Amino acid sequence: MTVSRPPTMPFGWFRIGYSHEFPSEQIRPLHYFGRELVAWRPQGSKPRLADAFCPHMGAHLGYGGTVVGDHIACPFHKWEFGADGFCARVPYNARGYDRARLRMYPVCEQDGMVWAWYHEDETAPPQWEVPVIDGWADRWVVGEVRYLRPTKCLWYDAGENLVDMAHRPVVHGVTDADDVEFTEDGHRLRLRWRLTYDATRIGQGVIEDTVTLEVTGPGMTIMRHNAVVPLIAVCGPTPIDDQSFDLRMTYAMPVKDPDSSQKLFARMFVRYLLQELEHDAAVWDHKAYLDRPCLLPEDGPIMQLRRWATQFRCQAPAAREPALVLP
Repeated sequence: MTVSRPPTMPFGWFRIGYSHEFPSEQIRPLHYFGRELVAWRPQGSKPRLADAFCPHMGAHLGYGGTVVGDHIACPFHKWEFGADGFCARVPYNARGYDRARLRMYPVCEQDGMVWAWYHEDETAPPQWEVPVIDGWADRWVVGEVRYLRPTKCLWYDAGENLVDMAHRPVVHGVTDADDVEFTEDGHRLRLRWRLTYDATRIGQGVIEDTVTLEVTGPGMTIMRHNAVVPLIAVCGPTPIDDQSFDLRMTYAMPVKDPDSSQKLFARMFVRYLLQELEHDAAVWDHKAYLDRPCLLPEDGPIMQLRRWATQFRCQAPAAREPALVLP
């Protein structure tokens, strides 16, 4: 069997961090979508995201750059760029250079998380909004768990793992599970199943859980667990490049003031779920993408998920203009 050429990087909204990671008037270098990026937050504004290299002489704005009012300034020659990405000021030339431009990415800040819209074609606007998470405003903040893991595989693998029924008893000790309910609605997808865990290793014996997933594009999944206590997980892969992604998981209870027994179980259950996630990721780090895997009906709706996901493949972008030297 030959290893297939993987699908292209997807377009959509992807989480690039949490609100507290983007303090006011601070700059943060990032690397996602196979690109060097820079994020900054002007005072009183949401974060902004742009390609990191200054179009003047190629300096990386994320290392030594500064926030100047509403602009980001290059550390090399202090050229300033505004919210639209265009050069707004050159300190040693009154005319400036209004054709110099950074590529800007749409950003949404919501529910304490920061999302960026990526498409290979920078002229393509966002095709849907980041949904408000029902129950997130009333979550138990003290029990919020944040998890980040760089993973060496395709973003497809994280999605396919959700509907891969046959790996659950092998990797996770699932003793009983229903088939996946699979409902498509354009860029949205709803999955639901019931399963039973063998959680004796965390002192919980058998746990019955009903899991509902609300998937919005390739980069955002809201996972609702209904075991002993309710839990919400906000998760999704953010492509680092076409061969790896960051997997962020944020767990919380949609309860303002849970009692001590609920808190104790929630902590143990989340710890158990993250341990199980590490078992998956250990396989992902070394697996290959197969365009035509040898599947059986018991494996689950893997190809159905792939067909749904093809709508998020980017088309090749148009070539960018060459550099322009002004007289």
